[in-house]
Amino acid sequence: MTLTKGLIKYSKKKLSFVRINFQPPKSNRTIGNLAGMSKAISGFEFHEKLDKQSIEGLYHSDLSFALEMFQVYTEVVNSEFSKLETSVKERDFSQVKQDAHKMKPMFTMVGLPQMTKICKEIETNALSYDSAKVDELFAELKSMHDEHFHIIEKEITRIEEYINT
Repeated sequence: MTLTKGLIKYSKKKLSFVRINFQPPKSNRTIGNLAGMSKAISGFEFHEKLDKQSIEGLYHSDLSFALEMFQVYTEVVNSEFSKLETSVKERDFSQVKQDAHKMKPMFTMVGLPQMTKICKEIETNALSYDSAKVDELFAELKSMHDEHFHIIEKEITRIEEYINT
């Protein structure tokens, strides 16, 4: 799946920055292992504000891989948000477009497609130098981020507990 490969590549880059070793899941797992992992992710109830279908589709029933990516998200999203905020304040629309584009897969990997959509809208409006719309969309994205960041942190704890039981 192209999106998964892109996320893995993106994550490897970010993980090297935060100095965490990352080993993507092996594609040649046995059927028995896949069945066990499928049970794990299908039995886990993600928070209602997260898109469970996209999470399951992205991680192919591998809850431990989802956990790793949720952890990556919490480690890098705030610094990326700061970069976007700075470029929005400075009216550097070229940088706004790049920063918003870079953030889209981060929201996808934790089941927040509505935030991915807002990033796309920020990109589009940055191209047309619509500062009022960029400000409005950034405020909406920031508000959603503030709400959802804590949800993701709690999901990490819940996933860890679920995996360890």
